[in-house]
Amino acid sequence: MGIEHVAASKHERRVGAMVLAIVGAVGLLFIVVGGVTIGAAGSIVFLGLTAFILGIGAVIIGRPGWALIGTRKLGAGILVVGLVLVVGGAALAPARPAVSEPQAFLEPVIATTQTPVTSTQTSSSSNSSVLSATTATAVPSSSEAVALVAAAQVAAAAEADRQAALTSQAEIDRRAAEVAASAQAESDRQAAEAALAAKAEADRQAAAVAQAEADWQAAAVAQAEADRQAAAQADSQRQAADDAGPHRQRRTDSRNQRTPRRHSAPERFRRGHSVPTSGLLA
Repeated sequence: MGIEHVAASKHERRVGAMVLAIVGAVGLLFIVVGGVTIGAAGSIVFLGLTAFILGIGAVIIGRPGWALIGTRKLGAGILVVGLVLVVGGAALAPARPAVSEPQAFLEPVIATTQTPVTSTQTSSSSNSSVLSATTATAVPSSSEAVALVAAAQVAAAAEADRQAALTSQAEIDRRAAEVAASAQAESDRQAAEAALAAKAEADRQAAAVAQAEADWQAAAVAQAEADRQAAAQADSQRQAADDAGPHRQRRTDSRNQRTPRRHSAPERFRRGHSVPTSGLLA
């Protein structure tokens, strides 16, 4: 148990040292910037803000893991010190002079011109005082100039960041558009290839059906021609047989007419040939 507690304490101290280093580094940066732009009052204000952040974190957490501040009482003290420094720095900050209107510059001049001139020295002194007043009013202090330069630099950096963000977003959009266009082109190509393949298959099937139909029609025509020829041959054979029948009958009749008819003995007896009875009787 003791070893684990020591290990945990070392871990918390390590984390607290890291938090203190990070917050201190950021606070030191702001303190330097505030001292350059505003002056000592700016450094005091940013120092108070850093102490305020450290104190409020210690009050919330209350352990050494936050900037090595172990108790909430110590955090509350640092918080109060930070608030005092912020208020004191804001009070010590120089007030920015208001920009005078042109009428404010003209009124002293008009007043001096309306009063009687007593001597050349008096008029020259009054003019020099007016000029010095206007110059002091018109020319800003060095701290304000530094603040303006810093503000201009910050604005330029922000504009550069904005332009960079716009450029990067435009590049991302362009790449996304290119990827989408390539994907669309690939999809269109695949669809065109599929359509061509389907059309070729349909044409092939149509050609096969047409060829089968043509073959069937040719077979039907050939069968009809063969049947016609067979029927014609049968008709010619029947006609030849019919023509040959009467001719054969005529030949038979003519042969019968040329050949004498032979009669038998009884037929001769029947025709009247008599046999002498005397001979028979004898």
